Amino acid sequence: MSDIPANYLIHIYGRGAAYCCLAQNVEYEDLVERCQRSVDCGFEVYIYSITPSPVGNQGFIPDGCVSLKRHAHLYDATDEFNDKVESIINHLSVHSVEASRKYITLMQERLAKEQDALTNTNAPPTTGS
Repeated sequence: MSDIPANYLIHIYGRGAAYCCLAQNVEYEDLVERCQRSVDCGFEVYIYSITPSPVGNQGFIPDGCVSLKRHAHLYDATDEFNDKVESIINHLSVHSVEASRKYITLMQERLAKEQDALTNTNAPPTTGS
């Protein structure tokens, strides 16, 4: 994402409520950080730029309206990641102890590399490598 200030539409919903707000002249990463409080309170957050969606309008969109480009869907993924960890642990049980240690070390190194990239904004992203 660009660090050029832009305008974004924020849709916050959950816990029996829904909110829509406009963030004007903000940098994307700063906006994502500001939205984290809503996520921590149990809400899901969608961030849209005030630009048309690259896929165009769906048939159910009212005439004269323009679909917006979605940039993020933020939510608390704690349970999701716990499930993934449990799945990995279960998968390790079909391997030898030595192989399991090797795979755990491999994952720890990869996650440490990702943590470094997230901590050091000058580091290249590791996603997909």
